[in-house]
Amino acid sequence: MNRILKGIKVQQEAIDKKIAAGELTEDALDRLDNVLNMACDEFVEFQELKSLALIEGTLTQEEAQTIYYHLGETPEHFNKQSLAIKATLTKAFQELMKHRIEVLRGETRSS
Repeated sequence: MNRILKGIKVQQEAIDKKIAAGELTEDALDRLDNVLNMACDEFVEFQELKSLALIEGTLTQEEAQTIYYHLGETPEHFNKQSLAIKATLTKAFQELMKHRIEVLRGETRSS
């Protein structure tokens, strides 16, 4: 299964549950949404890491395409995505950065 799409679904369900329980207000959602906005340098880095992860086999073709689709061609496109998408892709970005550092340090072998 596409881990990115699964992550988006899980995030959306968690957000919906917290809203229904009154644990997240509209103000809190807006703040979270703004915190997850991506700057241009982060956007470029994420695109590069996504491509490297695809080449290495860390991401499937479908997962890489899903990331590309949601990132879009500009940071502004990404910044307009839903909170669930932004949270999932931000987590993926973090994991890809961590993996890249490990590869560069020789702590893991890339495919």
